[in-house]
Amino acid sequence: MAIIKQFDKRSGITYVYESKSYWDKEKKQSRAKRTLIGKIDEKTGEMVPTDGRMRNAKKKEKAVKFNPKNVTNKHFGSTYLLQSIARKVHLIDDLKLIFPQHYQVLLDLAYFLVLAPTNAMRQVENWSHLHHLFSNTQLTSQFISKIFQEVTENKKQSFFRKRINRLDEDEFWCYDTTTISSYSQTLPYIQFGFNKEHDQLPQLNLAYVYSEKTRLPIMYRPLTGSVPDVKTLPWLFGLFDGLERENIRLVMDRGFYSQENVVQLCQENMTFILGSKLSLKYVQNAINSVIDDLDDYQYYLPSYALYAREIHLKSVFPASKTSYYPVSLHVYYDPQRASEERMALDGKLKQWEELLRKKPEVFDDIKQIRRYFALTNNGYQLIKEAVENKKRQAGYFVLLSNSSLTSEEVLRLYRNKDVVEKNFENIKDRMNMRRTRVSSEQSLEGKLFVQHIALILIAYIKREMALSGLNKSYTIDDVLCNLDQIYGYWDDSFGFTLGEVLSKHEQIYEGLKITPPR
Repeated sequence: MAIIKQFDKRSGITYVYESKSYWDKEKKQSRAKRTLIGKIDEKTGEMVPTDGRMRNAKKKEKAVKFNPKNVTNKHFGSTYLLQSIARKVHLIDDLKLIFPQHYQVLLDLAYFLVLAPTNAMRQVENWSHLHHLFSNTQLTSQFISKIFQEVTENKKQSFFRKRINRLDEDEFWCYDTTTISSYSQTLPYIQFGFNKEHDQLPQLNLAYVYSEKTRLPIMYRPLTGSVPDVKTLPWLFGLFDGLERENIRLVMDRGFYSQENVVQLCQENMTFILGSKLSLKYVQNAINSVIDDLDDYQYYLPSYALYAREIHLKSVFPASKTSYYPVSLHVYYDPQRASEERMALDGKLKQWEELLRKKPEVFDDIKQIRRYFALTNNGYQLIKEAVENKKRQAGYFVLLSNSSLTSEEVLRLYRNKDVVEKNFENIKDRMNMRRTRVSSEQSLEGKLFVQHIALILIAYIKREMALSGLNKSYTIDDVLCNLDQIYGYWDDSFGFTLGEVLSKHEQIYEGLKITPPR
């Protein structure tokens, strides 16, 4: 038996518990059962008993009767989880410095987006009546609009810098963009452009930077919808100007490739890993130079079941009239992928040949057909050279980098960037962002900032579920719904009482590296 003191941050009271150890047959481990026996008097430092034990007979007080009508109950377990995560990843610390009065309101709004993903922001007030929030503020639509007004560009950038300062100096950042469609005709960002959702609507582009190591989002920025990916890097360079970091390391897909971008990355002294296109002449020359012996055992990467070679490019990206930046081309060959691509091409050729026989007019309509078939006096003829060249490149892909990393390390970092694409799905699907539902620029900025906070929380949950194996038994919805079953009870006389926490709830908390509520 032991006596334990525990400070409750919500009430400011230090409670005293009697702890007894016992053996849990189900979990096959020692557990402890706590019984509340009193609380510490702030003035005297002595314990004031809460029941008949150890009570001074001279200070008998009339017992307060329990009245169920005075008790309020709310969902507690899920918001407790999110508040604990926010504390663990220092969101509370960073937001409190920038939004000292309303940091908890911003967090509570983010909790709503995580726990009620299909609801619009106007439903927050009704939702808050059922869930315990930590701001103790009535979240009306008018108040939320006021909070969104506080999210200025300067405060947002200050928050990003604080998040970046928590990262390791040597880690890579993943950069990508997505499109968000809108019905609005007034927001300045909303314009027609290449829509990744294939909607016939104007859009805004949302650029995001993620930590490859922590797999958490770092920063974002809305961009004009008509700006293609390859033109967004200048924004990124401008944003990095205010950072106190010697070397910034980026991972990007081939949509950001251009010779000008590679040169500028080198000029800015940034380390990068960047996808490139097989159709570029210098890439084809590089592949042709290694194609005969690339499948030799010494170039085999067992962890990826493919072959890799590094080729130093000596005269592709000019630094001046007489010199070039040192950039390497990492060439990869996947035999299984090569076989699949060749068979897929043969299937397409058969399909197009049959289509040309039945509907010759499609020759003018489909560009790909004209790449492999030529018009003759007798009909159409296969361009064998084009087919052979395509099959010769089957199974190959390339990456550019100015780092000193091996081809295997470069590939590992590049494949880890899919965390960005997966989290774009979280933005659109879980947080109701396939369409913008705001009419003013300031409301858009405020909502995007709250969604950024929510996205950090979701990314943490998904990361820890994968690491602990919880994702084998639960989806993220399962986790949040299960914890939502834990209630908190508040009474004017007795204070806060926690509802029942089951063993499955404890398992979820522990899998997410969060201490269960007591």
